[in-house]
Amino acid sequence: MASEDDIELTLDATMAQGAELISLSREASTGGAVVPQLQGYLVHGRLGAGTFGEAWAGVQVSTGQRVAVKVFSRKGLDWTLFRQEIQRLIEVAEHPNVVTLLDANLDHDPPFFVMPLLAGSLAESAATPEKVATWLDQVCQGLSYIHARDILHGDLKPGNILLDGEGRARLADFGQSFATNAGGFTLGTLGYMPPEQIQRALGHGSFQPDVRWDIYALGATAYRLLTGKVPRLEDRALLTMSSTSTQYRLRLALQVSQSSLVPVRRLNPKVDHELAAIVEGCLELLPVFRYADAQAIQDDLRCRLEKQPLRIRHPWSAAYQLERAVRRNPALSATLASFVVIMLGGLWLSWAEVSKERKNVADNATQLAQAKVEMERKLAEVGQERQAFARLETSLGIRARDRGEMVEAVLLWAQALTYWPESVELPELMASYQCSLVEMLDRDDLTHLALSDEVLLGACPGGLVLDRRPLLEHPPALAQIEFLGKRILTANSTGQIQLWSPAGKSLLQAWQKDPVTMNSWLSGPQQAACLAVAPNQRHWLAVGPDGACQLFEGDRRKRQFKLAVNPALVRLSSSCIGVLGSNRGLQLLDYQGRPLGAPLAEVDTFELSPSGRSLVWLRGGQAYHSQVDSGRLLADLGPAGRVAMAGEQPRTDQEFPGCVAFSPDGSRLAVVRQRRQLRILETSTGRALSGWLPHPRPIKQVLFSRTAKTVASYDGGQVRVYYPTKLWLDAGASPRETAQRWTGMALDEDSKLRFLSQLEWDALP
Repeated sequence: MASEDDIELTLDATMAQGAELISLSREASTGGAVVPQLQGYLVHGRLGAGTFGEAWAGVQVSTGQRVAVKVFSRKGLDWTLFRQEIQRLIEVAEHPNVVTLLDANLDHDPPFFVMPLLAGSLAESAATPEKVATWLDQVCQGLSYIHARDILHGDLKPGNILLDGEGRARLADFGQSFATNAGGFTLGTLGYMPPEQIQRALGHGSFQPDVRWDIYALGATAYRLLTGKVPRLEDRALLTMSSTSTQYRLRLALQVSQSSLVPVRRLNPKVDHELAAIVEGCLELLPVFRYADAQAIQDDLRCRLEKQPLRIRHPWSAAYQLERAVRRNPALSATLASFVVIMLGGLWLSWAEVSKERKNVADNATQLAQAKVEMERKLAEVGQERQAFARLETSLGIRARDRGEMVEAVLLWAQALTYWPESVELPELMASYQCSLVEMLDRDDLTHLALSDEVLLGACPGGLVLDRRPLLEHPPALAQIEFLGKRILTANSTGQIQLWSPAGKSLLQAWQKDPVTMNSWLSGPQQAACLAVAPNQRHWLAVGPDGACQLFEGDRRKRQFKLAVNPALVRLSSSCIGVLGSNRGLQLLDYQGRPLGAPLAEVDTFELSPSGRSLVWLRGGQAYHSQVDSGRLLADLGPAGRVAMAGEQPRTDQEFPGCVAFSPDGSRLAVVRQRRQLRILETSTGRALSGWLPHPRPIKQVLFSRTAKTVASYDGGQVRVYYPTKLWLDAGASPRETAQRWTGMALDEDSKLRFLSQLEWDALP
């Protein structure tokens, strides 16, 4: 487990400094050190050790000035970045809020930088709200200066802002800085980088470097000084110690950076509302809502001192403007208080007279009309505010949709529609949701699942369940369930097969047991039947463990024959039968039981095309496509883990990495991300048919109906059934309730996604 020192080191380490460099730095800082000899300098005191070398205190002989000397003691370094840092310091060193470079020599042994020896960094300084506000203003002056020269600092944090002898904040450590007009970018520090900088590093989108990268890091620095916390990081820093991979650290940083921000005043109530608003304005997730540049922050800091309304809080409410005006003019506050006292006194003295005249006032049509007009005006203002909020929610939903997070998008649109029911755009956006959750089943005792276009059937120790209700008892335990049109085939652990038919035209109506029991040749105390159903849903095959086969059409037996192998997997097409034996030999037969060509040896799994003209099969991780009648090899499909037939076309999961399951007809496939999110794709085009559909726990199984119209996912405790179609708002339910039933999720008060409980789901209309 990581120690507290390890955690702190990880928080303050630049992303480019991996765990290996951090470890080397720590070893260097605890080992012995030789005082460097530099011409023109008296070096006398070691200040500490970093990733690439050591820092020493000294005196410049010619001027007597106290200096800090940074000596690079690590061997084999790429000096390109350090030469760039020297160039950046030369370009910006004239400003009083930027650390001055006094001297540098990378060709010396050892190479070194020389800068003025300052009092320390903000990370080592006691911070009060007023000090932080002053430092913010000073750092903004330095940022405005370097930004005007097309330079981004790239790694702002408390340790990279130093204090001189006068207590003035100065930008330091330009090792991660870069020119915006030169292309490229660098990485900052975990917790201080904005989401778009991390997404650029991960190759997501085409985010260009922007001054608002430094604005976010400046806000994170102020947040750390005021609260002692890194924004949005919480306790997740422990996880960074488990991997040395920069990609892993970046993915973790992106996940952290997109979480909700704990308000400054919740962690430190001593911070005034205006300073908290300025810091939080720097930390907006979307750059468009963030301060545009450092000058805008300085303008709001000035407004704070002058008690003017902050621009970051625009549009201003009437109450906020009045509060600012009162704070600017205490005399006005006293006048208003006196006025209120006089008015209350007058009202008290006139109470008797007012009581007598109450009826006359009520009958005054003019006053009633004025009151009505005022009320309508207030209602219009409220309506405008609700519409503005709805537009914001709509925009956030569109951004979520563009990220593929359709669940979050639909919930945001439903929330917006609650505030703006007259909207025409919002119902159309909600109707674009392509995969609705139509059933949710909580059971942890399911052993087998079967899915049709209408219902989900689950096998449990007591029998079958349908729509969370017991359907029928079926002792002993079921070994296999198959749909045969609107009827069900079941096979139990003793080898008995039964055919169950509904009393009505639909499985959703009452059921009536109509068993068709197989002959005794399939019975046995520890045996189980193997069932296979043809794509036409009329023909089905029952295979015994000794290879005895019976072919049925509905409930009529057409013929019987015996296989030469012990079957492990059986598939039917419209014209042939495929049997994979326990000896891994694949034999193809016609419906008379006669072999079609020579058997295939050493086959791991296979699938038949619906017509039975070709098959795709897997051997040793390599996929192949063959003709059924001639056995001719049509194509070597390359490495694969799964195979399927999309109509007559072979498909492998090599084309769609990460796929969990193909539909029986191969037209759809299910892909899982991070083990908890499911997405449905069209196999032929790769087009997404749904957004990312979340699960409470890691997904264990994905099922498609035979026609691929319905899909179900199971996580060992909850089954979710989705129906890909365009849906409209449900009659009699609010948009929010409709969206929750579609998705099985809700947005909490902090706009975070959460799963509905079974009780909440059942209570939805």
